Amino acid sequence: MAEQQGTTTTGVSHLVLIPWLARGHLIPMLDIARLLADAGSIVTVVTTSANASGLRGSDMCSSSGCLRYAIIPFPCPAITDLPEGCENVDRLPSRQLAGKFYSAAKLLRPSLESVLRGLAPPPSAIIFGIGFPWLASLARDALPVPRFVFHGFSSFTLLASHNLHAHKTHERAGSPTDTLILPGLPHRVEIQRSRLPIFFDRASEIHSVYVEMRDGEVAADGFVVNSFEELEQGYAALLAMAAGKKVWSVGPVSLCNRESADVASRGGRSFSVDVDRCVKWLDSRERGSVVYVSFGSMGRLDAEQTRELGLGLMASGWPFVWVIREGAPPPPPEVEKTMEESGLVIRGWAPQTILLAHSAVGGFLTHCGWNSVMEGVVAGVPMATWPLGADQFLNEKLVVEVLRLGVEVRGRGASGELMVKREEVKRVVEELMVRGPEGDQRRKRSKDFADKARTAMEDRGASQRSLVEIIHDVANWRAYN
Repeated sequence: MAEQQGTTTTGVSHLVLIPWLARGHLIPMLDIARLLADAGSIVTVVTTSANASGLRGSDMCSSSGCLRYAIIPFPCPAITDLPEGCENVDRLPSRQLAGKFYSAAKLLRPSLESVLRGLAPPPSAIIFGIGFPWLASLARDALPVPRFVFHGFSSFTLLASHNLHAHKTHERAGSPTDTLILPGLPHRVEIQRSRLPIFFDRASEIHSVYVEMRDGEVAADGFVVNSFEELEQGYAALLAMAAGKKVWSVGPVSLCNRESADVASRGGRSFSVDVDRCVKWLDSRERGSVVYVSFGSMGRLDAEQTRELGLGLMASGWPFVWVIREGAPPPPPEVEKTMEESGLVIRGWAPQTILLAHSAVGGFLTHCGWNSVMEGVVAGVPMATWPLGADQFLNEKLVVEVLRLGVEVRGRGASGELMVKREEVKRVVEELMVRGPEGDQRRKRSKDFADKARTAMEDRGASQRSLVEIIHDVANWRAYN
């Protein structure tokens, strides 16, 4: 007997995940793939060879289901006009190449369509990264199967963006420095127009990309979000009402890595530092005394800002772990030599989830990328917020003003065009780390949300129920189509 669309003879669904080609999307979507496989589904992750080899082996079985990769070729540099080896946004030497990379990703459509048509059993549903908005129409017209989109954003940010698009509030602001109220939110949240994601600027070269992504959202059947209900306090439900689609909060997805070996290998990439050495360094520090500093895999600070940050960290008197991305300017030699007495500097990829979870870490200076925010929440550490762009300024509003889990770094503009002086770095670290009524309450709230995060991911927790609901909704779609 022939198999029905997207089902096996045993009735198991086959879910296909196609992450956008950036580590901030690949890693959480691989976590989601593992969670869906653990729930009993067959799961295929489709990506390019370089991205697959940078994560894990080509096949991996979970405890209950099977997780596998399907590999597609990335167009060659002669066609894309990109440097050799740039199969991932993080590998781009310049932000100015982002438009070319997005255009190159469109060339993957024939390969993706061929893979999707050739999978056995056929796909039951597709979860696609927002960088591939055209996959929504492909899944609808060519297969057809339900299609869900993963942005890598919070429900708060997705709702704020949806409402801004609907109400055009930002277009009525007179200048980039004008402050506007984010419309349609239960909390009063104000933000400078210049701190909105750049795609809201019609003059931006990526505004057309945003228009295409909006089309992908409209064609999708729902949103999959790396968050949990108690963190976002009703924002997922409001997003579902505003967008007219289901929203499944399935996080924090990093908690799918329950064994220490899984936590250490998350992301599948060799770390740039010996993990045991980092842990031993932290073991020698007092509980809650260390500031963890990271601006993510794509955050860029220039040489002068790096110098001011280093001097500010030293002046604060608190020990620190400072992660500096590959290719970023190092601190000046005289600063670096002095810093060795005060902190641990890691160049490249760091075991962030392991280090944040260490009892010596008492604060997190972060760029507010959503993955980092979620990892900070899981670790139960308060945050100092220093967003650089994209969704990060909106995430900061959630962390500082709605959840009250963080303190804001002052004196910086959108996209980092203003210098944060060493005195401000010193001030914000002291505010983050020093004991006192306000700081103690912030630490308590952070610990409470960490407990709620783990509860959400336990059996019968809210996020686990959402994962099961995805599988049930896919099965129901098959039954009635």
